[in-house]
Amino acid sequence: MITQEDSNLAATAINFVLQNRAITAAVAGIRNSNQLIDVLQFMNSAPLSPSDIELLKVAIPSQQYKIHR
Repeated sequence: MITQEDSNLAATAINFVLQNRAITAAVAGIRNSNQLIDVLQFMNSAPLSPSDIELLKVAIPSQQYKIHR
């Protein structure tokens, strides 16, 4: 289970995005050194558990670009 003590929002977000097999890269907008440190914590974080991934999928609705399809 994702908790505030063992994770940060940036690391969790990047971890979630990159666990999608259709995605090969994530671009993080970084404005300052604190944000850089948050993003770099992703490198040391464990993969999200299947239950965490499902929890995030429910909390964040999927969006698909359809205008030019």
